[in-house]
Amino acid sequence: KTTFQIVLKEDTQNLEEVVVVGYGVQKKVNMTGSVAAINSESLANRPVTNASTALQGMLPGVTVVQNSGQPGKDNSSIRIRGVGTLNNANPMYVVDGLIVSTINDIDPNDIESLSVLKDAASAAIYGSRAANGVVLVTTKKGSKKAATLKYDGYVGWQSPTSLPEYLPSHEYAELYNMALRNEGKSPAYLPEEIEKFRNGSDPDNYPNTDWLGLFYKDKGFQHSHRAEVSGGSETTTYMFSLGYLGQDGIIENSDFQRYNLRGNINTQINKFSAGVNFSYTYGNTNEPISSWTGDLYQIFRQINRIAPFVPYKYSNGYYGYIADGSPMAWVESGSIHNQKYYTTRAVGNVGYEIIKGLKIQEVIGYEHTGSSDEKFLKDIQYYNWKTGEPSQYQGPNSQTDDREDYMMLNLQTLLTYNNTFGKHTIGALAGFSQEYSRRDWTIGKRINFLNNDLWELNAGSPDGQTAEGSANEYALRSFFGRVTYDYDNKYLFEANIRRDGTSRINRDTRWGTFPSFSAAWRISEEGFMENTKDWLNNLKIRGSWGLLGNQDALTDYYPWMNTYNLDASYPLGGALQSGYYQKAYKLSSISWEKSRTWGLGFDATVNNKINVTFDYYDRRTTGIIMDVPVPAEFG
Repeated sequence: KTTFQIVLKEDTQNLEEVVVVGYGVQKKVNMTGSVAAINSESLANRPVTNASTALQGMLPGVTVVQNSGQPGKDNSSIRIRGVGTLNNANPMYVVDGLIVSTINDIDPNDIESLSVLKDAASAAIYGSRAANGVVLVTTKKGSKKAATLKYDGYVGWQSPTSLPEYLPSHEYAELYNMALRNEGKSPAYLPEEIEKFRNGSDPDNYPNTDWLGLFYKDKGFQHSHRAEVSGGSETTTYMFSLGYLGQDGIIENSDFQRYNLRGNINTQINKFSAGVNFSYTYGNTNEPISSWTGDLYQIFRQINRIAPFVPYKYSNGYYGYIADGSPMAWVESGSIHNQKYYTTRAVGNVGYEIIKGLKIQEVIGYEHTGSSDEKFLKDIQYYNWKTGEPSQYQGPNSQTDDREDYMMLNLQTLLTYNNTFGKHTIGALAGFSQEYSRRDWTIGKRINFLNNDLWELNAGSPDGQTAEGSANEYALRSFFGRVTYDYDNKYLFEANIRRDGTSRINRDTRWGTFPSFSAAWRISEEGFMENTKDWLNNLKIRGSWGLLGNQDALTDYYPWMNTYNLDASYPLGGALQSGYYQKAYKLSSISWEKSRTWGLGFDATVNNKINVTFDYYDRRTTGIIMDVPVPAEFG
């Protein structure tokens, strides 16, 4: 008789899963806060152009709304647990440990994992900028394997999902006649005129223009390509990638191109570790604009309002137009709004393990974005189609150049300790951060260019030219810490605190303290739950309380300081003299906008396949900052 002894080994893959949190990682099952996370596999095979849109429908408690499909401007807004302020409700973004202004310039294929800190317990470590939640992005790294080369890409076409259907000219005329009869008036169109609208025998006098058919292309081509080389050895890993996105709009002269370069090298030799992570992104967006108002909105507005009995072009080539002009003349004239940006980010770190479990790390991060915003409005002359005489004129032509330069430098010192003593696991973090940011901008404009083929500023007339510019800066200094305790993987506790001081608030009130506390009980690890282990892998109850700040509620870099405008003119000595004035009254006592949040929840995993999460939370925002109207007599 042959006997087989089979031993089933527990699948602990889901239980050992780690999630990126503020300044570290934690086991998912041992987390006491509310954190949602996805990995690169969840983001794969989604033909989206940016990281924010890739999150749609992926994370509970995270609302992602795409407000536009325009190439280069199809970024989505992210709201974590709704809107908790009257001001900026955008979350804070952190990429590879560096606080950044946006994640929409990242190639979604470069992302390894993404975590969303939803409650105060998990987000308080970021203090004054975490009231709206925190999005943590970790990009792909190398591995301790031989070098591998990888390519992924896709091609596709975009088309309008749904367009309004407008009446043809003959039906328009019939309904107009009906409306006049209902008012007791004579009809405007005779039956033979309506028939000409219908059969198109006289398109100059009785046109039937399909404006949407002229305006929209059948499809817009979109393609994405990415190449990656990665690998490493036992001590060093590396990854380099190059990506390209090309997106054509569904209207003429509308397109977007983005180039991404990313790389990282990490090494660990005995107790020393070091790494560098860098990226460069270039984006270029084009869109047609109205020669009258200088924006794309006016084109969309008129293309959906202009009547079908206004001709696109007469038989002699002259444009048909209304009082505002012709939307198709604007598109075909070549008036273009061009926007470019160049973003460079770099993060470097060195670390040393002092004793077992105790590590010190120095981190330096840098972000720089240069951008240009150019508008060239070509003038348009309309003509009387019968006489050929000039009629309506939209001009003069003009060029506006807007240049902006942004930089941010961040320095961090992190001291971490993690160790296990029997059934007790202790973790601690102490950190210091200093950040400096500056933004410079200049705008120049000239009009009356020699023709519509010259658009550099020097080609315009100096008469009536304008030039302006300014700069602003701020600094933030922070001290923060975290303590975690775990007893036998059953009873979990975590406390966070951060103290931020910002130059954007008066010296007397610029410091704010933001604490949080959370605890959890893994009931599934108790002895009385032993009979459920074959199907209930994890059951955890958790609760939290925390206080967060919203520095981004301050739209002004100097909201506590009375500032003066230099664009005033005063009549003195029989002539206008330049001067300055105080445009707004500001409160020196202005302080932090704060958000207090407490919550209860549970997490359960059944058969390593079904995950259930429930959260109940209460958020209250106080000290909301807003501009209030004052009587004209105030000043």
